[in-house]
Amino acid sequence: MLRLSDSFNEIKGKNLMLTESTSKELFEDPLKSIDRSKRWKIKSSYGDIGLTYRDDETIAYVASRMPAVYSACFRLLREVRRRLPGFSPAKVLDFGVGTGSTFW
Repeated sequence: MLRLSDSFNEIKGKNLMLTESTSKELFEDPLKSIDRSKRWKIKSSYGDIGLTYRDDETIAYVASRMPAVYSACFRLLREVRRRLPGFSPAKVLDFGVGTGSTFW
């Protein structure tokens, strides 16, 4: 069984490796003062309710979404290169909402 939120649980505490100059907001939980029931409503409304998926369901999702997302990102980046030949990004921010195919 694969759990989508497991990857987030594995990186808890990794933010300690960030430099001290990083803003305090990154370390604080914005939902800290909200009671448990309200937190659940907020979490579930954004889709992170800790759903568990079987291996075959995960593979089906990746197989169906990854080619389309990769193609869209490839086309977009190719167009950026065509329009801005000197553009050379130094950093990339991944919001973690997909299969990670943008980095392939």
